Amino acid sequence: MLKELRDNDIDNIMKLWKNEYSKSNKFLKGEVLVNIYTKVRNKFIKNLTSTVIYTEDGKIEGFISVDENNEIWAMLVIPNIRREGIGTILLENSKKQYKKLTAKVPKNNEIALMFFYKNGFKKVNKVIEDSTKENKYVLEWKKEEKKNINLIYFDEDIDKRLINKESKINFKCLNVKQFFKKENIQDIEINNIKTYIKLRKKIEEVLEGERILLYIDYNNYYNFLDEQIKEVAKIKKIELQIIVCDPFTIEGIKKVNIIKQIEETYKDYKVNKIDCSLDINQDISLNQIFIKRNEILLQKIEAITENM
Repeated sequence: MLKELRDNDIDNIMKLWKNEYSKSNKFLKGEVLVNIYTKVRNKFIKNLTSTVIYTEDGKIEGFISVDENNEIWAMLVIPNIRREGIGTILLENSKKQYKKLTAKVPKNNEIALMFFYKNGFKKVNKVIEDSTKENKYVLEWKKEEKKNINLIYFDEDIDKRLINKESKINFKCLNVKQFFKKENIQDIEINNIKTYIKLRKKIEEVLEGERILLYIDYNNYYNFLDEQIKEVAKIKKIELQIIVCDPFTIEGIKKVNIIKQIEETYKDYKVNKIDCSLDINQDISLNQIFIKRNEILLQKIEAITENM
């Protein structure tokens, strides 16, 4: 398990540090080694809250420490459990806490270098360590900023007034009804080539970006667009996810079947089914119910984007 370093753990991690440091720096002895030991111990004390240890059955088997400059200045896993993923667990935990991390690794330590390269670090500089005169590479990792996600929806299915202006989601409406002003578009087949071309162009315009959420409200589900949407997503190599909202009980079996149809049509994509049911303890109008459902829907869409 992982836990923060405490005062009573310092002597134990210093034993681990001394054993490993002595092996890799055999030429350092006596007073020089004692001075380095004292400096390292004091630095652990200074960085108590930014040092994490890994324990099994109460025994410390590894640790990682990050200083005030976001440098991983100390990291160790005991030899007999290396290559079991403990180092990665420690490093990934630190990545959650910082937007940027650096590490200085001896130029000739190929195993350590490969470990950091594998975990997203890149070489940015080369330095000579003052105490040991050892050549080291300076490695750096930066957390990738999440790119904005586009959410596509049909015919004002989402109330713009409810959208948070500070949201990182780009909401884009595809107004299908404008292409079929006089027809019943729920049952239409696209036989008019001009209409097809216009719709295709519009789909290509709104399906922009690496990651897209497509919200499909069963009240405005246009199954004649499915193949076009999937084709455009495939051509543009878009990470496409579908969002549908579970119908209320009072909305009937027809809408339940539409949801099943959407799931089957987009079975090769991730379909997020959102439960927008309400715990209503007082009489409110049908309009208010759907406003509240939209509020819940938007909150849960924001939560979905956090994991994309």
